[in-house]
Amino acid sequence: SSRELAEKYNSDYVKILGDFKLDCFKRSTSLTVYRYMRYKWAKNLIESKKISFADPATWEDPFEKRFVCGDYEQSGFKKKQIAAFCVTTEHGENESAFWRQFDMENRHDLVQLTFDFDVLIKSLSEFAKKNNAKVYVSPCKYDYMSEEIKNNSKIQKVYKTIDEESFIELACLKRRAFKYEYELRIFMYGEKLPIEGGRLNIPLKGKLVKTLK
Repeated sequence: SSRELAEKYNSDYVKILGDFKLDCFKRSTSLTVYRYMRYKWAKNLIESKKISFADPATWEDPFEKRFVCGDYEQSGFKKKQIAAFCVTTEHGENESAFWRQFDMENRHDLVQLTFDFDVLIKSLSEFAKKNNAKVYVSPCKYDYMSEEIKNNSKIQKVYKTIDEESFIELACLKRRAFKYEYELRIFMYGEKLPIEGGRLNIPLKGKLVKTLK
């Protein structure tokens, strides 16, 4: 559970938020999350031993980036640089939906990667320490319809004041129609992140990918 994860991983550089659970890999103690991506990107991740986080400003979906790219200075909150990497905690129940969603053009060059969560968090924690940043891990919240996100008066009543953690929560709001995704968002958050061309490349220490399908 996220409570147990927080007890294990929370530190000066890592913060587990929200309520979610992770799978154990094939009856072992390894915890896993999953990612669907084009084969060439998966190949590059494995060969380069680097994981690429995206600047949310590069996301195409305006609903996805509405809050993470918002301006909160009138609320007294000045956000830092942020880069994100999205995975899912869902392995079996909605697997076919993921294949269809990420291969809508029927290119059939999609793979599902199983990531070792421990390797991922430890690599990110080390990078955050070197760059005076922080790692936030939070599940997406599917509490709102499209119109409620577009006209955010209802959301403003919930988030009357903004601090670092509530900003991360806002960055994890998604439309209710995507609840089947069980998306987990991982953020690198800091003042001087080496983001180039909308990407933040982070070195991996250890074997991140446990399986490729």
